[in-house]
Amino acid sequence: MTNILLPLLFNVIATTLVWLKQNAKSVFDIDHSPVVWWLVIGLVLEYLYLNAWWILSEEIGAWRAYIALMLIGTTTSICWMSAYYGFDMKYVLSAALIVCAGIVAFS
Repeated sequence: MTNILLPLLFNVIATTLVWLKQNAKSVFDIDHSPVVWWLVIGLVLEYLYLNAWWILSEEIGAWRAYIALMLIGTTTSICWMSAYYGFDMKYVLSAALIVCAGIVAFS
């Protein structure tokens, strides 16, 4: 069970860092150059994303691991967008489509 939950947690953390980097100027008024962002969080992101995929692919297979990580990553981004930019019905529609894709992929 840990071999499935740990990669998903890694993916949530990495997706959160990417979302914060992308929205740092509008949400927190932080403006750094791309090189600074790469130096600060680039290695951490690569470590989290690659380890998440590697660990999960050994448990459930490469393609299912990729699909699961994309589902979790997109859902995490939708949650952050809803929290900071307000709720929108488009987010519910996209979340429903993501759930349907997950059901199709894992059935």
